[in-house]
Amino acid sequence: MVGAAFRKALSVSHDARGFLLTSKGMNGWSCTDIPDDKTLSKAVFDGAVMPISMASKQGGTHLRVLLNKPLTRREQEECFDHFAWKLNIPDGQFALVGGGYEYMTGKNRNDYTAMLEVPPDLYRVDVHICFVGVNGPGFYEESRDTKLIPEPIGTWFRRTRPGKRLPSWLRLHCYEDPDADPGHQEDYDDETFDYDEAEEMADVEPVDFVVQLTPLAKAEPLPDAPQSLDRGWFDLHVNPRLLDKCPRGFQAKADDE
Repeated sequence: MVGAAFRKALSVSHDARGFLLTSKGMNGWSCTDIPDDKTLSKAVFDGAVMPISMASKQGGTHLRVLLNKPLTRREQEECFDHFAWKLNIPDGQFALVGGGYEYMTGKNRNDYTAMLEVPPDLYRVDVHICFVGVNGPGFYEESRDTKLIPEPIGTWFRRTRPGKRLPSWLRLHCYEDPDADPGHQEDYDDETFDYDEAEEMADVEPVDFVVQLTPLAKAEPLPDAPQSLDRGWFDLHVNPRLLDKCPRGFQAKADDE
C-alpha cells in the first residue's frame, strides 16, 4: 500500500460518551484496569491512542477517513472545529473503537470495533468535527450559540443557500422548534408538515467526524502537546469557528468520492 490514498467510511455501534482512534495492537500499550488520567494522557502523548469525547450516547460513531487526501470544499463547509495529534500505526490497522476501556484493558477486543488497512507508519491525525454530527452545536433557539449560529438556523440556511430546500434533518428540527425558522412556522403545522417523509429521508446517520491521516514525516508540524485534553480525552470542542454558510449535513460514503 505504499503511496496509498483513499476516502472511506468507518463506523461502529456503541453506547458510550466517547471513542478511541488507535492501532489494532495499540503499539503494545495496555493496562490492567481503567487507566488513571496521567496514564492515559501519557499514552496520548506517546501516540498510542486518541480518546475523543462525544456530547451524548448515540447509536454509533460515523467517520469519513481520508488517507493522504485534502478536504474537499464540501467537507470544509461541513466542519466547524478541528484538532490534530499523532498516532502510531505500526501494524497497519487503523482502529475505531467504541468500547474504549474494555479494549484498552484487553478484556474485549472484538465488539464495537472497526478497522481500515493503512501503510504502517507514524501519522499526523487531523480530526474535523462536523456541524451536523454528535459534537455539533445545539440548534435550539433557547440555547443557540451566536458565535457558531449567528441567527435562527432556518434563517441562516435560507440566507446563505437561497432557493435550496432545507435538508431533512433541519426540517425535522424546525418541526420540533418552529421558532428556528421565523416567518415559516406554518410550514411545520401537523396538517402541513409531512413528518414521515422527512424522517425517512433523514434516516441515514450523518458523518460525525472527518479524519485525515498523513504520514508525520510529510505533514505540517504538530503542536508541542495535545490540545484540550480533559482527563486524557480530547474535549468536545477545541477551536470552533463560524462557518460562511449553514452546513447541509452529509453521509459517509464507502469509497472515494
